[in-house]
Amino acid sequence: MTQPSHPPLDERLTSIERTHRRLFVICAALAATMIATLAATYGRTTGTMRARGLEITDDSGRVRVTLGLDGGQPRLLLYDDRGTVRLTLTHDPFGTALFIHDSAGVTRVGAAQFAHGGGGFALHGPDSKGGAALYLKGGGSLTFYDTAGTITARLPGPAGRR
Repeated sequence: MTQPSHPPLDERLTSIERTHRRLFVICAALAATMIATLAATYGRTTGTMRARGLEITDDSGRVRVTLGLDGGQPRLLLYDDRGTVRLTLTHDPFGTALFIHDSAGVTRVGAAQFAHGGGGFALHGPDSKGGAALYLKGGGSLTFYDTAGTITARLPGPAGRR
């Protein structure tokens, strides 16, 4: 009975070491790729994701929310199912504002806090014509406008007028 022929032990060991090095390089490359992908996706801090902008879509692929920068200033937009902007939230050097838009995209309600310390609310009529504005800095005022933009009433009224 003849014994099966095997390559010498040193050749077999060299082959196993070569295979081991190749597997090690492949595993290290895969691990490095996974780490780089995770770092790019989630940032360096656990739980943090960094991006220049974000779009959230519905099940049909329509954009429903965008968060990003407009001229370097943060802005959040909410869209209805037709793609019309229904809410805008912004912040810039002049202040912070929230605008609610109707189904045509026309601003109907606004709320703002201005950098100079004042703030207010505005209600707008159809096509942003006519409305009322409540403003507070110091004494404050409530002003009503007609559809041509003319002031029809103001509380408190001008000095000396009742």
